[in-house]
Amino acid sequence: MVRFIHDRIRDMNDFKPVITDERLDEILRLAHDNNKMLRAIRRDAWLHLAYKTVTWLVVLGVVYFLVIQHLLPLFTSLQGLQQSMQGVEKTQSDIGSVIDQYKNLLPL
Repeated sequence: MVRFIHDRIRDMNDFKPVITDERLDEILRLAHDNNKMLRAIRRDAWLHLAYKTVTWLVVLGVVYFLVIQHLLPLFTSLQGLQQSMQGVEKTQSDIGSVIDQYKNLLPL
């Protein structure tokens, strides 16, 4: 059995393919066909990348627009609340000074 396998391997090493004009034409045709397919695959990959990039830009743009539309009024109202709180603090300090003035007027 081992001898049989050894002989088969030796015979395979001695094999020289016959290359004819028809085979060369077929190889050339297959190479051109392969080149066309590889170019199509590369083109499709670039188009897919461009499509995904545009899609993500649109999605992120819509999200940004919606967040700005909803959060901008919230920030504006918070700014107004902060200003009103500063007015309350000023009023409290004014009330404290008025109370101090009345304390000074009252005999203890």
